[in-house]
Amino acid sequence: MNNQNGLILITVLFFLLMIGLMILSLLNTAHLELRMSQNYSMASQQFQAAEAGLKLAEDRLASLFNEVSLHDDFNYAGYRVVYDIQRLNLLFCVDQQLAYYYRITAQAMQTQGRAITLQTTFMKKITETCTGNEKKLIKEGRSAWRELH
Repeated sequence: MNNQNGLILITVLFFLLMIGLMILSLLNTAHLELRMSQNYSMASQQFQAAEAGLKLAEDRLASLFNEVSLHDDFNYAGYRVVYDIQRLNLLFCVDQQLAYYYRITAQAMQTQGRAITLQTTFMKKITETCTGNEKKLIKEGRSAWRELH
């Protein structure tokens, strides 16, 4: 009878070790998933900051008359956002009015880490009427955007 008491103790200790290893593995997985969700959240905030830079640049461009280039920076949700507006020397015709084609680039960055850069094109009408030599476009405002690496 005395020989079996030691076997039960060893068996219980072995199962406790296995349960401890399973708990450590579960904690490691939970920590990894938490880090992944934090990274996703930060990337989403950074993208939204860059998108806010594009929108602010578009609003500023729409309120100005005939600027060739503009640069500005501001802070948004802990990110430094820089935008740049460049007018391209291409004239288009939109609704019988001349329109300029602008390239807007916005970059959002933290003090450390990598920046995200978004670029879009924006069409803005001016008060002059079309002469007929320009390419025709359907709409004014933003066209497609893309992320630059």
